[in-house]
Amino acid sequence: MFGLRFFDEFAIIYAMKQEMLVADKEELLKVYDENHRFFGKYERRSRVHDNQLYHDETILWVLNPYTKQVLVQKRSPNKRFMPNKYGLCAGHVVKGETVHDTLRKEAMEELGIDIDKYEVKHVVTVKKIVPQNYHFDHHYCVLAEIPVSEFKIQKEELSEVKYINYEDFKYLVRTNDDSVAVNWTYAEKQAFDRIDKIIYNKKYQRNESN
Repeated sequence: MFGLRFFDEFAIIYAMKQEMLVADKEELLKVYDENHRFFGKYERRSRVHDNQLYHDETILWVLNPYTKQVLVQKRSPNKRFMPNKYGLCAGHVVKGETVHDTLRKEAMEELGIDIDKYEVKHVVTVKKIVPQNYHFDHHYCVLAEIPVSEFKIQKEELSEVKYINYEDFKYLVRTNDDSVAVNWTYAEKQAFDRIDKIIYNKKYQRNESN
């Protein structure tokens, strides 16, 4: 059992490094200390991961607060890292970009939507430490009723997007279900706790009598 788990983790790390090498020619990331202090240092993406250097990543939740659903996207079967698994719209903040720049870019590239047209809220920023990835996750959410037909997915990255019940998604992540590309850690708990307060805000409750 231990041997199989070790092999799985090694395979995931190897796949991550292969994907990073593709982007490594262009992408430089800001390097932070554990308290998110920046000292003017940039490193290539693969070096950041190899040396467990803190950097910024973004996660965008597309929520329909009226139906209590979250948009999930299925990674392409051609992806080396976690193919065919469901997750959220995410990306690395590269040199010259702000967090909002990255959110806007990833949403446009992967989903074909302009987030500036919608209500966008900062959810939480959390420090997350997993093998080969020490980073700060900047969680934001789009609150809107966007039909699935309006999303234009990036075929190289994704094979599908769909809405699922928010509580169902939380359960999949919390139980480390094999269908999702997210593992439950304290960082995920912090994010879900904040999303709970947003999606269950009374202002998003429809009056069924109307």
